[in-house]
Amino acid sequence: MILTARFGAAQAALGYQFYDSAGALIGSRITAGIVSLPETGSYHANATLPAGAVGVYWNDTATLATAIEDLRDAIGIANDPGSGAYAITVTVTDGTHPLEGARVRITEGGINLYATTNATGNAVFALDAGTYDAAVSKSGYQFAPESRTVTGNEAGTLVSALEMAVRTVPAAPSSPNLTTVFIDAYDINGSPVEGEVITFSIFNLPTATPEETMLTGGAKTATTDAQGRASIELESNVTYKAVNTLLFGPNGLFFTPTGDTYNLADA
Repeated sequence: MILTARFGAAQAALGYQFYDSAGALIGSRITAGIVSLPETGSYHANATLPAGAVGVYWNDTATLATAIEDLRDAIGIANDPGSGAYAITVTVTDGTHPLEGARVRITEGGINLYATTNATGNAVFALDAGTYDAAVSKSGYQFAPESRTVTGNEAGTLVSALEMAVRTVPAAPSSPNLTTVFIDAYDINGSPVEGEVITFSIFNLPTATPEETMLTGGAKTATTDAQGRASIELESNVTYKAVNTLLFGPNGLFFTPTGDTYNLADA
């Protein structure tokens, strides 16, 4: 699988090591195969996931972890609500209505716990006393990570509801022959990723041959804004290749936009 890491500056002697659900490191630190991306301080590696791994530490020395990438969503690991002393209910809403199917991640140190909200917007965790970081992900919504404290006097809720902001669908395109293509990019903590440039090229993928043949026009680009959104108008019913290693991996993403709007997350 493709691992990615983003730092504020270029790193020397970079390596990574996998960890399990208890936060214990697995195997040895790996330094081979790490590729520097065009954006300064960004890297990826094509790695084999060891048994029991749920995440990876990226570090610039053998002991100092400088970035953590949780892999549970990517590899489809089931919910793990914890086994602490207090039953804590997390409620996710859009400010008015409960949200079903939101993926809630609660972290403390190297421990990561997961649950998915039900029809009433609730997800239940079993937590010990401590301060936890909460992140929520759901298609079409945006969430700013928060820290909450659980104490022995906790009344059964994580202090207050976690509120997600609805991401509006972009406006219809300027021509009936076009589709507004968009994507909302977030990091593993649910924070928007700004400044990612996505390159779009028109391609034909013949069924008879595996070669990719460019048809017409030059490449177009769109850049994610402060809210993590990139949008662009593209020709409808034409196959495109979207390129951004951090968002789509080294092979890019092929898609055919239809309708007024098209979310790349659905491709």
